[in-house]
Amino acid sequence: MNNKRLTEDKIQEVDKLKELFLDKYSFDILDKSRDGIHPAYRSLFNVILFRKFKLNKSAISKYYNINGWHQKSHATIINSLRKFEIHKEAYKEIDCIFYEFFPELLKKKEKDLLLKYKVENQNELQKAVSNIPKDRQSELLEMINLRKDSWNWKSKDKVKVYVAT
Repeated sequence: MNNKRLTEDKIQEVDKLKELFLDKYSFDILDKSRDGIHPAYRSLFNVILFRKFKLNKSAISKYYNINGWHQKSHATIINSLRKFEIHKEAYKEIDCIFYEFFPELLKKKEKDLLLKYKVENQNELQKAVSNIPKDRQSELLEMINLRKDSWNWKSKDKVKVYVAT
């Protein structure tokens, strides 16, 4: 549960993250601009604080307020967290940075993409049998094997035609 409060130790950790954003990504989290990619970076920052640092929304807003953002409430943080997926889709660099902080989720994303690719590229037969209930699968498998065997029997019948002169 995300219920950690903003302690002095947490403030120092968050400050280190803020400095990392400034040094590595050349982005000042406390920049109040609302245009372009600025809200996306702040949303990413908030997601990291919420998921990785386990800070609650009120603690995140308190961090901003301590640093000069007097209009940041927990409702603003909720909005930022909700919009994160939209920002991730809009800005691929935000997506890449997110997976730097959460590499375990990249494996899940790859699996989901692979599954989606497999589902989208199924032929009609695969689509038809994909929704068969578990208790009926053995029956369907038996029917398919019988059909395949019948094709083999039919193709083994060879008829020789003799032509008389």
